[in-house]
Amino acid sequence: MIVPINTFGVWKKKNIHSIFNQNNSRLIYLEDGLVHSFGYKKEKIPLSVSFDNDGIYYSFKSNSRLFSLIKQDLSKNNLIRSRNIIKLWKDYSISKYNFPYFIEPPKFKYILLIDQTYGDLSVSYGSANKNSFLEMFKFACENWPDHKIVIKVHPDVINSNKVGYLDKDFYTNKNVIVISQLGQINKLIENSLAVCVVTSQVGFEALIYNKEVHVFGRPFYSGLGLTIDHNLPKDDKNNKKISLENLVFKFLTKYQICLDPRTKKRCEVEDIMQYIYFRRKVYQFFPNNLYG
Repeated sequence: MIVPINTFGVWKKKNIHSIFNQNNSRLIYLEDGLVHSFGYKKEKIPLSVSFDNDGIYYSFKSNSRLFSLIKQDLSKNNLIRSRNIIKLWKDYSISKYNFPYFIEPPKFKYILLIDQTYGDLSVSYGSANKNSFLEMFKFACENWPDHKIVIKVHPDVINSNKVGYLDKDFYTNKNVIVISQLGQINKLIENSLAVCVVTSQVGFEALIYNKEVHVFGRPFYSGLGLTIDHNLPKDDKNNKKISLENLVFKFLTKYQICLDPRTKKRCEVEDIMQYIYFRRKVYQFFPNNLYG
C-alpha cells in the first residue's frame, strides 16, 4: 500500500479529526485485523491490519469503508472462496488471538459470556458502556436458569493490570464459571448453547460456528440480520440483510491486509490461517520440558 504525502495513520486515537482537519491532511484509520497473533506473547506487528479512509469499523456512527463493502454483492467465485475461508477458520481453529493449546469446554450445558477490557474504545464507539455488560449478564441468568454462565475474561486482563467490565461480584454466583486462562477459545464457542457479547469480536467468530449470538452493543456484525440485537433502535432501517459469507469475505480479504511473518510481505488470509495451523502443530510436537 502506497501512502501519499500529508497522510497520517491513526491507531485508536480520540478527537483526532479536529487535529488533522485543521492542517488539511488526509487521515487513514488503522486497527488490528481479525487475526492478530499466535503464541502467548503478543507480537508488536499483528498478522493482519485493517485500514480505512472513511472511518473505522468498530464505530457504528462512522462511514467506514467496511459498511460500503458489505452492501456490494458477492460474485460466484468470491462466494465459493468465502465458504472455503469459513471452513478453514473452523478446520484450523482460528481466532483473533491464537494459542498452541485449547481451552477445554465444560461438560455441562452453558452459555458463553464475553467480557472485555475496561476502556476498550470498541465499547464506547459501539454504543455501549458498563451497564451493557450488566444487562447482558442479567439476560443470560434470567433466560437460561438451568445452564451455567461461563464468563471468558479478555487475554489482556490476564496478562496485565487491566480490568474487565463485568464486576467480580458476579463471579460468586453459583451458576457462574469464570475462565481466565490463556488458550484457544474455539472449543468454548463450539460447545456453547449461545454466545452473549457487547462488542467483542468473539460474536463474529460465534457466527462462523452458526451459534445464536446475542449482542448488547453495536459491533460491525450487528444489525445485519445475523445476530439477536438488544441495543438497536426499533426504527433502525439503515442496514439490509447481509449473508455471513459476504461479511466474512469483505472483512477478511478486502478490509484488512495480512502480513506473512516469515517473508514480511503481504499475503492472503488463507496463508495466515495455514501459518497458524502449522505453528500450532509444531508447537504441540515438542514436549514442554525439552532441553537442548
